[in-house]
Amino acid sequence: MKIGIEARIENLKIVDSNGCWLSKNWRSSSTRPQILLDGKLYLLSRVIMWLNGKIQLGSNQLVLHNCTNEQCFNPEHLYVGNHMDNHKDKVRSGNHKGPYTGVTHCIHGHEFSKANTYIRPNGCRSCRECLKLRARKRKSLTRF
Repeated sequence: MKIGIEARIENLKIVDSNGCWLSKNWRSSSTRPQILLDGKLYLLSRVIMWLNGKIQLGSNQLVLHNCTNEQCFNPEHLYVGNHMDNHKDKVRSGNHKGPYTGVTHCIHGHEFSKANTYIRPNGCRSCRECLKLRARKRKSLTRF
């Protein structure tokens, strides 16, 4: 069964300038290429890792990309990881879309500019103006 799959994949493959393997038949930029095996669709990157003995097809293991191109299925660009590895990759590549992505102002209307944004040690951002206002309020409450 694996030999027939390898021939099908070889017929699909085109190589771009970064060495990524992309599918000739795949036109959608929003989803990853898939292949039909025994009546079931699998991500092509998962099938490649299965062919190389890195994962089982039905497993919950994640196949991650070193190249940040989710449509790539070059085995040299793929590795097996967990959810934390996936999150770190997204943050490192700038593809992380957290719940506050695109928020330009704090809840009190102050802009998150470079001068007005404090990045906490845990990576979260805070509005400097709001921090100053809270400090003043705390200071006025402690006076007798």
